[in-house]
Amino acid sequence: MKTTGMSADYLQSFECTGSACEDTCCSGWGVSIDKRTFDKYKSLQDKTWKRKLTSHIYRNKYETTFSSYAMIKMEKGSYCPFLNKDRLCSIQLSLGSSYLSKTCAGYPRQLNKVFESYDSSAVLSCPEVARLTLLRPEGLTFSPAVNEIEPNPLIDKLVEDEGFRGTFEQMRTFIISLLQNRSMPLHARLLLLGHFILDLERAIEEDGDGPILETIAHWQSVIDHEEWQELVDALPVDAHEQFRMLLSIVEDYLAHTEVTSQRYMECYQEWAEGIRYDVDNYQQAEQTYYASFLEEHAYLLENYAVHYVFTQLFPFSVLGESLYADYVLLILHVALIRFHLIGLAAYHKGLSPEQVVTLVYTFARTYEHDSNFFKNILHYLREKQWDTLPNMSILLR
Repeated sequence: MKTTGMSADYLQSFECTGSACEDTCCSGWGVSIDKRTFDKYKSLQDKTWKRKLTSHIYRNKYETTFSSYAMIKMEKGSYCPFLNKDRLCSIQLSLGSSYLSKTCAGYPRQLNKVFESYDSSAVLSCPEVARLTLLRPEGLTFSPAVNEIEPNPLIDKLVEDEGFRGTFEQMRTFIISLLQNRSMPLHARLLLLGHFILDLERAIEEDGDGPILETIAHWQSVIDHEEWQELVDALPVDAHEQFRMLLSIVEDYLAHTEVTSQRYMECYQEWAEGIRYDVDNYQQAEQTYYASFLEEHAYLLENYAVHYVFTQLFPFSVLGESLYADYVLLILHVALIRFHLIGLAAYHKGLSPEQVVTLVYTFARTYEHDSNFFKNILHYLREKQWDTLPNMSILLR
C-alpha cells in the first residue's frame, strides 16, 4: 500500500555495499524470525535447504509476538550461519529476498508511524548509513515522501497520542531547527533544548494546543533575540565530574556485558591507551586535539543529534517515561560519543571524520542495540541524582 510521510533525504543515496562493507549486518546480535517466514521455512520443498534452515533456527517459546516468533542460532564468534565466505546472505542468494525474515529484509531501514503517516530513515549501526548521515557538512534534510509498504508493516516507533495530533510536527520542526542553528555552539543548542523540554512538559499539562504553541513561540523568540547566552553560562562546567560520571557508566557496562563488536573494543582500547584513565590526560586531549577538530567538524555531532530526534520520534520515544527522560537519553548518547572521541583523539593525536563514523557505528551496535542499557542507565542516573539539567551541562562540556 502507498502511504505518505517524511523521509530522510540520505536514503536516496543509500545502497548496501555488500561484501565490501567493513562489517556484517547480523554479526553479534540476536536475529529474530517472524512467524510467517518461519512457516515458509517449515514448508520448503527443497529438503536440503529445509534441513539447513530448521537446524539453525529455534522457536522462541518465551516470545509471543509475531515478529520474534523464532531466532537464528549464531555460530562461534556470533556470526550468522547463513553468511557465505564473501559475508553475503546465502538465503537471499539461493532462495531469493522473499525468504528473508522481516528483520533481515528491513535492516538497516527504519519505519516509524506518526498517526496515519509513515516516516522512513535508517539506523546508524550500518557503516554506510553512518557515513551518509554524519558526513554531511550541509546538515541533514527531510522531505515529504510517498512510501510503498506492505500491509501491517513492522513499526519501529510510533506516536498515536491524540493530544499531540495538532502539535507534533511543530514541535519536531522547532527542535530540529534549534539543533541545526549554527549561530550557537552545539552544547548551547543541546542545553537550550533541555530548557525547552522542561517548559514543554509544563505546557502539556494544560488543555489544548495553545500552551504548547506558546512555548514553541517563546523559545523561538529567545533564540531570535540571542537571549540564550546567559541561560547557558549559568549552567556548570566540571571536567573532573564529567570524566568520573562517564567512565563509571562505560566501565560498569563493559564489566557486565559480553561485547560482540570487535571494532568497538578496538576503539575502546585506543581510548584507554590514549587517556590512560587519567582525567588530566582527558582534559589535555580535549583542549589540544578534540576542540580544534570539533570547531571545524561540529556538523558530525549535530547530524547525530538531529538523526536521533527524527528516528526516535523524540521526545516521545520512551513509552511510559517523561519527555525530559527522553532528553536525558539524548544527552547521554551525545556525551558518551564525545567521551570516546576525546580518547581516540589522544591516541591518534587528532581525529578524522572517518574515525568518527567508525566510532559511531560501533557505538550503535554495542550500546544502542542493547535494549536494556539506556533504560538501566536512566534508573542509575536517577538513583545518583545525576539526571538534572546542571548535570546534563557537566556531561556535555
